[in-house]
Amino acid sequence: MLLCADLGNTSVTLGLFEGEELLRHWQVSVEDFSDLDPLWDEQNVENPDAVIIASVMPAAYELLVAWMRRKFTLMPLTVGREVKIDMPVLLKKPREIGADRLVNALAGFRAYGGPLVIVDFGSAVTFDVITANGEYMGGAIAPGIRLSAQALAKNTALLPEVRPQARPPVIGRSTRGAIASGLYHGFLGLVSEMVKRISSELGTKPHVIATGGDAAIIAPECLEIEETVPDLTLQGLRMAYTEHLKKTEAQE
Repeated sequence: MLLCADLGNTSVTLGLFEGEELLRHWQVSVEDFSDLDPLWDEQNVENPDAVIIASVMPAAYELLVAWMRRKFTLMPLTVGREVKIDMPVLLKKPREIGADRLVNALAGFRAYGGPLVIVDFGSAVTFDVITANGEYMGGAIAPGIRLSAQALAKNTALLPEVRPQARPPVIGRSTRGAIASGLYHGFLGLVSEMVKRISSELGTKPHVIATGGDAAIIAPECLEIEETVPDLTLQGLRMAYTEHLKKTEAQE
């Protein structure tokens, strides 16, 4: 049994695999890290034999590793530390790329080939571009839809925080309706235009997939997105662990 953990800025997504089958997955807020035992125990599953983590949150990472070592008596493997992703990175500073984006690229290319664009809807909206040869070329980063809603409310005197929703009327008939429209249709336009411009710069039309917690809000109405893969990062972590294990066994 393999436990995969995708630690983002606000939450960790956990996935338990038996072989290639994802048995169960769930999400835990970073704020709940102080009491992870009952959150795990209520899943009523066996403890894993191995753990792999992709993290973009250093402070919470240490807490998560400490809990896993105590709970499972295992030392987790971490992408970028013990586990290296077998994919050329064409960035000027390859170490700057987030572990989650690398495992997304790995899973996406293994499943769909390239050229490929992965749009990940999380705290940020990221666009990852993988070449036909399986190289991580680069991408773009924009604030996520929920982060934008929070920033709007925090930095204005009278505007409320509005929960993003799918397909609101373009013309809002209230302040909340106007914000809902701006968030949804604005991000729909952002994603559509970014994919068009990436395609133009590549000189070819890439396959485009979406993932991330907020993909369900935007992706269904975005004509440029061809498929949504909710568990892409977890699958990438599983693949990264499997390939790491093969390399380790070959060296012994």
